[in-house]
Amino acid sequence: MNRQTGAARISIAPTKAKGASVWRSLLECVSLAAGFVLLRLTADGLYGQLAFGLFVGALYCNRLLAPSVLFLATSFASGIDCVLVSAVQCAVMLGVSFVHIKCRRKINKWLLILYLAASQIFFVLFKTSESQELVNKLIAAGAGIVFSFVCIYVLRALFIRGLKYRLTVEENICLAVFALCVFKALDFIRVGGVGLLAFIAPLAVLLTLFVYGKSACYALAATIGFACALNAGSLTQVAVCGLWSVCAVAFMPLSRWLSALALLLCEVALVYFFDIYDGFNSLRLIAAVASCAVFCCIPGKTLEYLKAVSGNTKEKYSPRHIVNRLRVNLSRKLFELSEIFYAMQLTFKTLNNNVIPPEKAQVSIANEVAELTCKDCPESVKCWRREIKDSEQAFCDVVGNALDRGKATVLDLNSSLASRCLRTSTLLSNVNQQVAAYKQYYLVAASSDNSRNLIGDQLGGVSRIMLGLSEESKATIRFDTEREKQLVEQLTFYNILTKEAVIFNEGGELNVTLVVNSRDARKENLESVVSEVVNAKLGVCARENTDNENWTVLYLKPKPVYDVEFGFCAAKKAGSEVSGDTHSFVRLDKDKFLLAVCDGMGSGKEAERASESAVSLVENFYKAGFDNELILKSVNRLLTSVNDETFTAVDICVVDLMKGTADFIKLGAPQGLIKSGGEVQFVSGGSLPLGVLEEMQPTITKKALKANDVIVLASDGFSDAFENKDDMAALLAETESSDPQIIADKLFGKAMINYDEKPKDDITVIVARIKQ
Repeated sequence: MNRQTGAARISIAPTKAKGASVWRSLLECVSLAAGFVLLRLTADGLYGQLAFGLFVGALYCNRLLAPSVLFLATSFASGIDCVLVSAVQCAVMLGVSFVHIKCRRKINKWLLILYLAASQIFFVLFKTSESQELVNKLIAAGAGIVFSFVCIYVLRALFIRGLKYRLTVEENICLAVFALCVFKALDFIRVGGVGLLAFIAPLAVLLTLFVYGKSACYALAATIGFACALNAGSLTQVAVCGLWSVCAVAFMPLSRWLSALALLLCEVALVYFFDIYDGFNSLRLIAAVASCAVFCCIPGKTLEYLKAVSGNTKEKYSPRHIVNRLRVNLSRKLFELSEIFYAMQLTFKTLNNNVIPPEKAQVSIANEVAELTCKDCPESVKCWRREIKDSEQAFCDVVGNALDRGKATVLDLNSSLASRCLRTSTLLSNVNQQVAAYKQYYLVAASSDNSRNLIGDQLGGVSRIMLGLSEESKATIRFDTEREKQLVEQLTFYNILTKEAVIFNEGGELNVTLVVNSRDARKENLESVVSEVVNAKLGVCARENTDNENWTVLYLKPKPVYDVEFGFCAAKKAGSEVSGDTHSFVRLDKDKFLLAVCDGMGSGKEAERASESAVSLVENFYKAGFDNELILKSVNRLLTSVNDETFTAVDICVVDLMKGTADFIKLGAPQGLIKSGGEVQFVSGGSLPLGVLEEMQPTITKKALKANDVIVLASDGFSDAFENKDDMAALLAETESSDPQIIADKLFGKAMINYDEKPKDDITVIVARIKQ
C-alpha cells in the first residue's frame, strides 16, 4: 500500500512540470505572434527587417518551429515580394542553424554577422533597379542585422534567464530599443483617432513604478514618449509622459491608488487647461481613466507576486538570514558551554570528602580510646572478655557525651565503669583528645565540602542559564516587512524622519528597531505612532547613537501593563552609629522589579556589613538570572562559611510588571503587608535568617496584584513597635493617600511615636504602589 502511494506521489511532479512547460510555451508563442504583427506595422521603409530581427533572436534562443511559421505567416500581409524575401531569409538562417546543431558547435558573434549578411543578399538584390533603392535596402539590411542583436539580448533575458535577474547595461539598452519599436507600433494603431498606446501607457507606467521602482518608471515613460514622437513628429508626448511619471512617483509612497489618481489628474489638467493635444478628444481621457482603473483593480497579492517574480522586492534576505544563522550558531555554542558547566558541577559534587557524621564516628572513637587506654591494663581481660557489652556501652556513652557537650568529665562515667576502671583520668584524657581531633577534622572537611557544594551549585546555575539562553537563541526571528513599510510611511507622515525600520518577533515578544533623525528621536508621538501600526503598546527601551550624529537607533518593546512607585523611610537604633538594615529597589530583566530589605542581626557596623553583603549578593544573583532557590541557597552558604556568627533576615519581593504578580521570599523576616482596595493582607514567613543553618528552606508566597495595590516591606524594628499585627494593618487601611512616600512617612511616624522617638532597633520601611 505504501509503495503504491509513493509511486502515485512521484508521478504528480512530472505532470505539474509538463503543464507549466505547456503554458510557458503557449505564452511564448502568443508573445512572439504579437511581436511579429507589431513589428511588421512599424516596417515603414525597412521592408520588414524588424520582424527579421525578432525571428533571428528567437532562433538564437533555440526556438525554431514557431518563430519560423510566425515570421512567414505575417509576411503575407505585405505582399508576395515580402513573402519571397522572408522565405529566403528563413531558409538561410534555419540552414546554418541545423548545420551548427548537427556539428554541435555554437554560433559565435562573427559567424552570426556573416550569416546575417548572407541572408540579406537576396533582399538587397531582389528587384533593385535604381541606385537610391539599393542604398535604402542596404540601410534596411544593416538595421535588420543590428536589430537582430537587439532581439537576441532581449529574448535571452526574457526566455532563458528571466527578468528576475538583474539586467546588464547592454540588455537594458536593447530592451529600451525593442520597447521603442513596439510602442511605436501600438501608437500607430488608431482607435477612434487615438493611438492604442494611450490605453496601455498609463497602466505600463504605474506597473513599472510599483514592480521595478522609480528609475525604471522614468525610463519607460521616456521610451513611450519618444515612440509617440516618432509617429507625430513632435516631442510633446515626451513631456506628457515625463509629467505622468513624476506625478506617479510622488504619490506612490503614500498609496498606489493615490499614485494612479495623480497620474489621471495630470492628464485631465493637460487636456482641459493646456490643450496639449490640439483639440479635445474624450476618448483619450476615457483611455487614461480605464488604464488607471485597471491598475487599481489589480489585487495587491498579484502585484507583490509580480515584484517577487521580477526579483525587485526591497527586502534584503541575506542580512535577515544571517541574523538567524548566527543565532543558531550561538545557541549551539551556549548549549556546549552549558554541558561543560554541568559536567564541572558533577565533578565538584563527586569530590566531597563524605564527612563521617557524629553518630557513626562515636563507635570508632570509642574503639580508639579503648585501644589507647586498655592495651596494657592488667584488668583488660576482665573488662573486654567477661563484661565486654557493658564496657562497649560505657565507652560509647562517654564519647557520646563528649561529642554533645564538647568535653567529657568524671560525671559522664557510669557507676560500673567508674568502680572497676583503674585509669579513669587516662580514659577521660584520651576521650577528650580524640573528640577534639574529630571535631577539627569535621570542621575542615565540612568546610571543604561546603565550598565544593557552593561552587558546584553555582556552576549548575550557570549551566541552566546558558541552557535557557541557548533555547532562546535557537528560536527563529520572524520579520514583518509589510508593516515595516507601513511604519516608515506613517512616521514620515507625522514628520518623524525615519531611515530604516525593522519589526520582528522574538520568543513571542514583538520588537521594533528604528533609525530616525536625531532631532525626532524624542518626539512625544513616536511611541503612539509605532504602537498604532503594530497594534501593540510599545515603548522605547534603549537608544544608541550611530557613527553619523544625525541618526539615532531606537529599540522598542512592549510596555509593561503595570509600573511601580516607591516610598522609603529609615532610622537607626538609638545610640547606634549606623543602621544594620539595607534596602534595595532594582529593575530586573524582562520587566521585573526587585524590592528587598535585609536586616543584619543586631545593630551597628557588623550588622550593616552583613546586610549590605546579603542584599548585594541577592541583587547580583537576580540580575544574572538565577532562580530563587539557588540564589538564597548560595547566599546562605556564603554567609555560613564566615565564622563570625553574623546572621541576616532577608525580605524579598519580585514584582512581574507584565503579569501583575508578586513573589514574596522571606528568611527570618517579619510579616509583609498588601493593601488591595480597602482590605489589608498579611504575607508571613517562618524560616530562620540567612547564615544560621547550612541548609534552609525559604518561605515563598505568590500573590496576584492589580492597579493601586500597595506593598509594604519592613524590618523587625518596625513590626516590634506595634503591640500586634492588627494595629499595623489598621494603620495601613486607614491611610487614604495613594502616594507611596506619604504612606511610608505615616507608617514610619507611628512607629517612632510608639518608640518615643528612641527606636530600640533599626527601622526600615519601604512602600511600593502598583500603577497601570
